[in-house]
Amino acid sequence: MKRKYEKVYQFKISLKGIKPPIWRRIQIPETYNFWNFHVAIQDAMGWFDCHLHHFEVINPRTQVPEEIGIPDEDGWGDIEIIPGRSRKISKYFTGSQKKAKYLYDYGDCWEHTVQLERIVDRISAFDYPIRKYLVFKGQAFFSSIIFKGQAFFSSIRKYLVFKGQAFFSSLSNDSTPVFGAK
Repeated sequence: MKRKYEKVYQFKISLKGIKPPIWRRIQIPETYNFWNFHVAIQDAMGWFDCHLHHFEVINPRTQVPEEIGIPDEDGWGDIEIIPGRSRKISKYFTGSQKKAKYLYDYGDCWEHTVQLERIVDRISAFDYPIRKYLVFKGQAFFSSIIFKGQAFFSSIRKYLVFKGQAFFSSLSNDSTPVFGAK
C-alpha cells in the first residue's frame, strides 16, 4: 500500500556541461527518500540505472555537506556515502535549501544540478512521479503523463484539461508551464 501524502516536490534536473541544454522537470511525492528520487531521475532521463550515484546536498540541520546514494562497498572512493533509502528528501529540500548535485556514473561523471522549484499540493487525479516535459535544442516537448494508469501525450501549445482546469499552459522557449493554472 502506498503512503499517503499531501505535498509534491517539483524539481528541475539539469545535466551540466552539455550544449544544447538537457533537462527534465519532475514532480515527486514528499514521502520519497533519495533512493526513490534517484529512480525517478533515471526514469525521466531515460537511463537504465547501471552505475553508482550519489547526491551532494547540505544537511539543513547541521549545515554540513552530505553525500547520499549507494555506498561504495568496494572502496573505490574516499568519501562516505549515506544510504539513500535512509534519508527523506523532505528533510533536505526546504524553504532555504533548494539545490543539490546529483552524480551518476563515476567513470563518465555525469553531473547534474537538482533545483527544487516549488512545493505544491498533491492533485489526487494524478499518479506521481510526473515527468512534465523535457527540453531538447531549445524546444519544449511534453513527455508522457500518467493519469490513473493511462499514458497521455500532449504537444507544444496544447492543454491537458481535467474537470475544467488546464494543467499545462502553452509553452515557448522563454516560458515555463504553470502546473494547475486555470
